[in-house]
Amino acid sequence: MPLFDICKSSEGNVGTMGLASLFSKALERIAIRSLERTSYMYVGGHGRMLRNLGLRENPVIFDIGGNLGQSVREYRSLFPKAFIHSFEPDPACYAELQKVCGRDGQAIANHLGVADSVGSLELNRNSSSATNSFVPLDMTSSWRASIQSVTIDKIEVPVTTIDAYCINNNIDCIDLLKIDTQGYEVECLSGGLTMLSQRRIKFIRVEVILASFYQRRVSFGDIENVLGKYGYVLWGIFDLHYSSDGQLCQADALYCCP
Repeated sequence: MPLFDICKSSEGNVGTMGLASLFSKALERIAIRSLERTSYMYVGGHGRMLRNLGLRENPVIFDIGGNLGQSVREYRSLFPKAFIHSFEPDPACYAELQKVCGRDGQAIANHLGVADSVGSLELNRNSSSATNSFVPLDMTSSWRASIQSVTIDKIEVPVTTIDAYCINNNIDCIDLLKIDTQGYEVECLSGGLTMLSQRRIKFIRVEVILASFYQRRVSFGDIENVLGKYGYVLWGIFDLHYSSDGQLCQADALYCCP
């Protein structure tokens, strides 16, 4: 059930002043129920949201931060006719991603990172590949320590930009841009300012890590500073992860251009 519906069904009709309080209470109730089962809360679901907003049946999807192909499989199940461009800079992860895309038939694996300029960057390769990032780990983070992620290697990898890739591949429109780059989301968006300014990206799903894990944090404000000037609005927040003491560690946000 959507959180806003939880507020309405629990409390009846509310005024604007009371909505924030009820929203907070709803999140707290969900977190408590989830924490009884696991040390981290996970509330997923955005496929129905995208369909309700009118994402076409055969969308062009950019999967930035492809890792081992998890998102390719996810979006294939949600949108069977989608054409997916996936990006992964780590060589070992790319090899697995390439296998997934090869079996898929309608997905392309790119051995590239995505940044704010074309060139190369130093990638921190960590013991947990899902935490690989262009941003170094925060070794004082208790969250990082809890999953025992440490940097095992640093390598130089090629990077492109959203705008450059679209020009080179004759892509006029991105229906869904998914960014999961572990603290490097603003740079990814900054490399797509032409596509954003011309509103040729319809929906943007971006992961925001709110708790300390890397040596810098990206806030919703940082994302809004890039997207807001081009008319994009926050439509939904989902995939919420809470720590065992109730802190919201990370969430995915969906932006759209009305």
